[in-house]
Amino acid sequence: MWNLLTKRCYLRDYDDDDREAFVRINTDPLARKHLNGPLTTREAHEMFEETLAETDPCQGVRLAVFDRKSNEYLGHVFLVPWDDCKDDMEWGILIRPEHWGRGVGAEAGRAALDESVRRFGLKRVLATIDSEDMASARLLRRLGFTPVGRGQDDQGVYDVLALDAQTTSPQEEPPLPARAS
Repeated sequence: MWNLLTKRCYLRDYDDDDREAFVRINTDPLARKHLNGPLTTREAHEMFEETLAETDPCQGVRLAVFDRKSNEYLGHVFLVPWDDCKDDMEWGILIRPEHWGRGVGAEAGRAALDESVRRFGLKRVLATIDSEDMASARLLRRLGFTPVGRGQDDQGVYDVLALDAQTTSPQEEPPLPARAS
């Protein structure tokens, strides 16, 4: 069970009461602009069911993010296997657009990253972003991620960034595995 507190945020495992907020953010075209677009309502409900069902640590973690004072749902942070739960995990964050630019993503993201590295004993965390998503690129750099590659899939070109928990120099980076689906 996950419960993390930051100065302004509270992060925890999802429960049944979070369905409406989860569906709303994942069907929002602006919130998911750089995440292959919005999901349909049905897809968002299915993803929520999968999120609730994931109890195997090998499947990663998906955390709801709330404002500590108002208990308002702000978004979510996830850490999922990059390649069959071997060594690398993929990290991501989705914050409601009305909270962009306020530092909430960096604050919640840092807390989730630090706890994930500690709990899972990760050596490296990967993140992918749409190559045109400058705001996410700035956030990832702020969190310590550095560019390690570029790929392309059915949705277009994406950048791969890595956070090395062991502070390995870029010359020592292992080759990139295939992108998680």
